[in-house]
Amino acid sequence: MSIRIGGLISGMDIDSIVKQMLSGQTAKIDRQKQKKQILEWQRDSYRETNMKLLAFRNSMSDLKLPSTFTGKKAESSDETVLNVTATSDAESGTHIIKVNSLMSGVTRITTEELAAYKDTLAEQFGISGTVSFTLKGKDGVSHDYSFDTASKSIGDVVNAINDNAATSGINAGYSEGGNRFVLATADKGADQVINLEADPDSFIKTTLKLGMDPGEYKGTDASIDYDGAANIVFKSNQFTLNNINFNLKKAGETAAVTISQNVDAAVDKIKAFVEAYNQTIENINVKLNERREYDKSSHSFKYQPLTDEQKEDMSEKQIEQWEENAKKGIMNHESLLQNLVANLRMTTTGILSNSSTLKIIEPQVTLVSQSGIAAYDTTLAAQFGLAGTVSFTLQGKDGGEKVYNFDADTANINDVANAINANTYSSGIRASYSAASNTFTLATLDQDTELQIVSDSNSFLADTLKLGQETGANIGNGLYTAKSNLLSPTQDVKYARYMSLESIGITTSDYITGSKDNGKLTINEDKLREALQDNPEDVMELFNMTQTVYEDGNYVTYNVGIGLKLYDNLTNAMQSLTDKAGSESAIYDNSFLTNNIVRVDDRINTLLDHMKNLEDRYYRQFAAMEKVVQRGNEQMAWLSQKLGADSQ
Repeated sequence: MSIRIGGLISGMDIDSIVKQMLSGQTAKIDRQKQKKQILEWQRDSYRETNMKLLAFRNSMSDLKLPSTFTGKKAESSDETVLNVTATSDAESGTHIIKVNSLMSGVTRITTEELAAYKDTLAEQFGISGTVSFTLKGKDGVSHDYSFDTASKSIGDVVNAINDNAATSGINAGYSEGGNRFVLATADKGADQVINLEADPDSFIKTTLKLGMDPGEYKGTDASIDYDGAANIVFKSNQFTLNNINFNLKKAGETAAVTISQNVDAAVDKIKAFVEAYNQTIENINVKLNERREYDKSSHSFKYQPLTDEQKEDMSEKQIEQWEENAKKGIMNHESLLQNLVANLRMTTTGILSNSSTLKIIEPQVTLVSQSGIAAYDTTLAAQFGLAGTVSFTLQGKDGGEKVYNFDADTANINDVANAINANTYSSGIRASYSAASNTFTLATLDQDTELQIVSDSNSFLADTLKLGQETGANIGNGLYTAKSNLLSPTQDVKYARYMSLESIGITTSDYITGSKDNGKLTINEDKLREALQDNPEDVMELFNMTQTVYEDGNYVTYNVGIGLKLYDNLTNAMQSLTDKAGSESAIYDNSFLTNNIVRVDDRINTLLDHMKNLEDRYYRQFAAMEKVVQRGNEQMAWLSQKLGADSQ
């Protein structure tokens, strides 16, 4: 970097003059730097919102799990007897459980402390000669043990028994610290056994104080009485029965096990979802509603990003406060955020709707006799051989149940058709009889009408008239509807119990202009709990309903549940924000704002280069001026000198 020292000849402050001459260029550069700073702040703000969206979307993961809505809570009346948990498939109710036995092996421990360890049995226990005993384990082989008390120790006894443990399943142990001897089976269960076949010297019973008389000692399996079922056996103290997970703790005791809907867990997870949603909405509302403070006198915003020169005259605290004010309002009315919050609100306040790809294939329901019925006669009794009263109930588009009763001895098949047709205007169901083909037909008038056979007590419709589906879709329980390209007609949203979040107690707050709380959700917990308690599967469907439709030769699944649609909206919104502002973790950032920042940077560099060229030119010009002044000064000095010499 060159060092300039100007004005030495002319006495002028060249640096100040050049700086003033370049002030216009400096202002242009400062404006571009301010523009860049605002773009960087906007980018950071978008990225912050994107992180909020990610946290919100992650909070919804639990709502995609069936166990969140259908999970069961299991409680034991006595945790010292048994612990329980339950799967989602466990039936609610209370069960009485008696623990008959725990799964256990055979274990015998010295009943009181033995004499201190010595190198021989004789020294430790004060016995002499030879001691012997015979053990038989799960392998059914008798193992005879004999020890010279003068040369063998208690450790030799332990080693001898353990040498056969792999086949016998009997282990021995001795603790010098507590002077205790242990004889135990390696495993647990009713097939584990210690058979003390012989103990002629009472070494096992008395010397080792195990208290065992010759005989067979067996382990036990776990056994419970479950309500009316007695002695249910398991090979572990932890097992699952009727989708209830048991952990047995104490035998010979009884406990009550209560299975109920785990409403608390579901409510907590839905609350977490609502809280995350509200935080996201507030974050966006604040940014959209903030306004930049405008200075009317200067016709410009009061707080602009600080220039480097301005920062030199301010403290860190002053800079921080200024920039905090300068950031306010930079996201005001940002269209991307406005669209995002509008989509979120529309989804959470909307109702379930079918996929736009759903198409009606057969708009009417038609039930026709599947084969010829008996030839027409003047009465139902004469035509079909019926007696007494014929009755059935139909329900159509008005939702009202129409009950039809006919005396078989006086009414005929045309009376049946006429009675049904008398209600066609309200029910949308029409009936007809063809004497030529001996067939009876029930049909709906339009695609919005459902036909349900609520009851058919004499099987008159099903068997006598032999009605079977010709067009439409069979939902089940006697319900028929228009046939669509849905894989299952029950996927139509009109069969959903809950159509909106409001229907389970989740509503939006009142709208107040400029409020950060606009669009937030509130919960009527009593209403939510009631829905989860009575119809957990339907609440789950509200969040996670899908529709599979047949289109273009393939089955395609669409998300129509509010939770799934919200999840999809968040995913799309996060991608839009990433396209707009990029991501800090991205290796390559080609986002809209980053590209704008790069372009502004290029503009700044161009202006800096231009200003540098101007600065160099100005200094060259002033340097030339200095030389001229210097020559002038030299000439004046020479002239003065000459004049002075001549005057002498």
